[in-house]
Amino acid sequence: MSAQGCPNCGAPYRRTASTDDELTGEVSLPTESYAQVCYQTRLTKEKYFGFTLYFHPETLYAVEERTDEGWRRVRLFATEATADDERTKRERVRDDTDYRVRELPLSGGQQ
Repeated sequence: MSAQGCPNCGAPYRRTASTDDELTGEVSLPTESYAQVCYQTRLTKEKYFGFTLYFHPETLYAVEERTDEGWRRVRLFATEATADDERTKRERVRDDTDYRVRELPLSGGQQ
């Protein structure tokens, strides 16, 4: 996952599925349930049409830091474990700042 998230809505995604260059017509989709699927199409010089699906979870996890004005969102993640790992790393680097992980619905993480 890129730091920017989904190229369509900006929210973190758990998994992607893409068409292949051999045009087999098969795309392996995840078996888990997802709240939303975004897609992005592409065309190459050879006029190959392809697409990528971005599977969004129902719940996102925000790493927030305490400021004088309150809590400020630093980054969003698709899994709680990844968000907690980021919080731990930030606390190690800046031990004078408080960080927390907060659950958000998918709509709260879209741009």
